Amino acid sequence: MKKVSFFRRKEDEMRSKILFIFIVVLIVFSQTNLSAGELFKILYVSNEDGYADLYRIILDQDLNTLEKTRLTDWVGMEIMPSWSKDGKSIAFRYLYGGRDELWVMDEDGNNKRIIAATTCCIGPEVWDLDGVHIYGYKCRPGDGEVARFDTITNDIAMITNIPGYNTQSYDLNFDQTKIAFVRGVEGNGWTNQLYVADFVSDGTDFMNIAHFSAAQPSPHWPSFSPDGSKIIFTVELHPQDLNIGIGIIDGDGSNFWIPVPPSYNQFIIHPKWFDESRIIYTYGPNHSDSRLVILDLNDMSQKQITFFPSGECAVYRMEEENRPPVAVCRNIEIKADDNCEAAIEAADVDGGSYDPDGDDLTLTLDNVGPFGLGEHQVKLMVEDENGATDFCTATVTVVDETPPVPNLSELPDVRGECGAEVTEVPTATDNCAGVFAVVTNDPLIYTEQGIYTITWSYEDGNGNIFTQLQTVIVDDVTAPVPDVAALPDVVAECEADITTVPTASDNCAGAITGTTSDPLKYTQQGTYIVTWAYDDGNGNIATQTQNVIVRDTTAPQITALSVAPNLLWPPNHKMVTVAVTGHAVDNCGGTLTLKIISVSSNEPENGTGDGDTAPDWEIINDMSVALRAERSGNDMTGRVYTITVEATDHVGNTSTGTVSVVVPHDVGKGIQNKTGK
Repeated sequence: MKKVSFFRRKEDEMRSKILFIFIVVLIVFSQTNLSAGELFKILYVSNEDGYADLYRIILDQDLNTLEKTRLTDWVGMEIMPSWSKDGKSIAFRYLYGGRDELWVMDEDGNNKRIIAATTCCIGPEVWDLDGVHIYGYKCRPGDGEVARFDTITNDIAMITNIPGYNTQSYDLNFDQTKIAFVRGVEGNGWTNQLYVADFVSDGTDFMNIAHFSAAQPSPHWPSFSPDGSKIIFTVELHPQDLNIGIGIIDGDGSNFWIPVPPSYNQFIIHPKWFDESRIIYTYGPNHSDSRLVILDLNDMSQKQITFFPSGECAVYRMEEENRPPVAVCRNIEIKADDNCEAAIEAADVDGGSYDPDGDDLTLTLDNVGPFGLGEHQVKLMVEDENGATDFCTATVTVVDETPPVPNLSELPDVRGECGAEVTEVPTATDNCAGVFAVVTNDPLIYTEQGIYTITWSYEDGNGNIFTQLQTVIVDDVTAPVPDVAALPDVVAECEADITTVPTASDNCAGAITGTTSDPLKYTQQGTYIVTWAYDDGNGNIATQTQNVIVRDTTAPQITALSVAPNLLWPPNHKMVTVAVTGHAVDNCGGTLTLKIISVSSNEPENGTGDGDTAPDWEIINDMSVALRAERSGNDMTGRVYTITVEATDHVGNTSTGTVSVVVPHDVGKGIQNKTGK
C-alpha cells in the first residue's frame, strides 16, 4: 500500500483574518548542504515591502541573520512556503482576486511554475520524500479532503474521503511512517483532538489511528521532533481572546506537559522543533505585533529572530555537512521453517534506522542465514547516499513454533461390543523432531459400555504441543440368542405349570435366564402365550414366545346307574314313570351333568301281541322316562327297555352308560302288579 500524507487546515473566520488581514511569516528550514558558518536557511512570509511576499534568510550558529533575500514580488499573497527534502525547490500557495493556486519555484526564486489552480486548494504542507509530490487538500469534492499534487504532470489525486470532518493541520515524522494531525467536526476547529496514525491510507482515512486524548485543550499545529519521539502543538483556551499556549506530548501519547501556558491576548501559532531541545514559533501579544522566536526547553530562554509581524511557521531541518546515518537494530524472534531453520533479511532486524539528512539508506547484513534453532548474532550495516555508514548488532533467535502434524488427520474410532482396546498408537511428524509417537494419560482399555474420548498429545520438545482426539465406543448391539430356537408347548388337561425357564446365550453377558411378566401356572381351559425376554443389560433384548395349552380331552366316567322300578308288570299297556339315578367322576373335577339321551327296546314298538299302542317311551326330563308296560305275547323272553344316560363334564367331554327295565312275558305265581295303572 502506498504511503500518503494529507492535512486539513482550519479555515474559520479568525484564521482568515490572521492570514489575510495581518502579515504572515512562514518559516521553513532548508535541508541543503551549506558552506561553513551557514547553518540555517529560513523561508518566511512578510508584508514588510507592501505585499505578503516570500523571503529567505540565512542564520549562523548563534542565530544571527547573515543574509536576507526576497524571492517573490507579486500582487497578492504568497504564503505557506515549503522546502523540498533536498532543499532545491520551494512550494507555496498564491492567493489573489479569488485565485487559490499551488506554485513551485527553485530555491533562489527562479523557474516559478503553477501546479494547481482550483477553488479552495490548500497547501503545500509537506513534500513527499520522492521530491516530486506535494500533499495538501481540496475543499471540494468533500469537506477538505486530502489531495496529492504531482509537480511534473500537475495531476491531483484525492487521498481521503471523510465527509463531516475537517482535519486542521498535520506533520510527518522523519521517515514519513507516522502522521500527527488534529481533527475537528464539521469544520469546527475548537472541537479539535490530536491523533497519531500510520502514514498509510486505505482510500478513506489513515490506518491504526490513536487518539491522544491527553493533548488538551483544542490542539493545533502538531509537529514531530527530529527523532519523532515528541510532538509539539498549540493549545487554545479562548480563541476569541487569542488565549494560546504550547503543549508537548511523547510520541506514544504519554507525558503531556505545557511549557508555554495559555495567556490572555497571547498569540502563538505553528510551533516547530528547531532541534531536539529547542522550538521555534510565532509569538506576540496579538496577531499584528507577533515575532518569530526560538525557545530553549532546557532553560526556557528565548531568542527573537524576526522583527516584522510574523504568522505561521512550518517544518525546518538543516545541517552543515552530511551526517552519517543512525543504525537502529532490534532483536527478533523468528519462526523456523519446515526444515527447522530460518533465513532473514536486513529489514527484519532494522529497528528504525534513519538518516538525519533524510537520505535513502542501504541496509545489508553480514549473515542472512539460514540459522538453526537458538540465538545468533548478526551485524546490520546502514549506508546513506554519500557513503556514510553505521552499524549495530542484533540477536536473531530462531524458535520452533510449528506444532507437530498428525500423520492421520482424523483418527479412526475404536469400536467393540463387550470391550475395546486401543492397540495402534498414532504418530506425528514435526519439522524439527521428525516422526515420533504420541502420549496420552487416558486408558487404552475400556470394558464398560459407553463412548470415551482419548486425548493424544504430540509434543516436539520445543514447547509445541498438538492434541488430537480419538473416540472409543463400547457398544453392545448384539441381542442374546435363545438356546432353543422354538420353545415346546406346555400342554395339560386340567392345569399347566411352566417348570422349566428357558435360557439364552449373549456375546457379552454369557448365559441369560429368561424372564416374563406372564403367569407360570394356568388352571383355566384355554391356550395362552407366555412371552419370555432375554435382556443382556446393555439395551439389547431378545424375546421368545411359548404356548401353554390347558385342554381337557378325557371324558367323565359313569360309575353307577340304577332305575326304579326296574321291572314293569302287569303288561297292561300303561305308561310307567321310571326314575334313573347315577353317579359319574371326571379327571378334572368340576360339575358333571347326567341325562337320558335315548331309550331303545328289544321289541318293535308295535309288534305281534303287544297291543299295538305307541309311543312305548317318552323322556320326561334328564333322569326320568315313561315306559309302556307291554310286551309281545309271542316272545317268551319279554321286553327289555335300554335307557342310555350321557355324562358331560364342564368342557363338554361326554361318555354314556345304559340301564335296563324289563317287562317279562310272565311272572311267577304270587307276583303282584305294582307298576300298572
